[in-house]
Amino acid sequence: MSFKTDYNTQSSVYFYSIHPVLISLGGKGCLLLSDSVYFANAPSGTVVNTACAGDTLLGTFLANKLKGHSEVECLAQAVAASSSTAFRPGLTDFTDVELLRKQINIKEITDGLFDISPSSRSVTLSSVNVAMILIKT
Repeated sequence: MSFKTDYNTQSSVYFYSIHPVLISLGGKGCLLLSDSVYFANAPSGTVVNTACAGDTLLGTFLANKLKGHSEVECLAQAVAASSSTAFRPGLTDFTDVELLRKQINIKEITDGLFDISPSSRSVTLSSVNVAMILIKT
């Protein structure tokens, strides 16, 4: 199921006011739809294996949320841990998460534009305009 193309998914998120919502963008980073929309870039590294990277993303986000961290910090930690999993043959052991965390910048998307430029890793938002609608529920 694709959030970008599946109207039922988008409308369900909107109708039921589901948030926060994490949208993995793979090696480009991650979006967090909450009271605002945030983008976290992916840290640099060599991808070895993406198996369980999404599970690591979600699990780390939820674990940090349960510890009382802000959603923005949960996002940063989750992207770092997920990247750590992708950069090794097995699952992360979390030893490099803090180093990876230092490479992650969180940007609040306020201009309604979203474009991920792989060369500059900058964010400008177009294909996720629905995100701005979702958070206004």
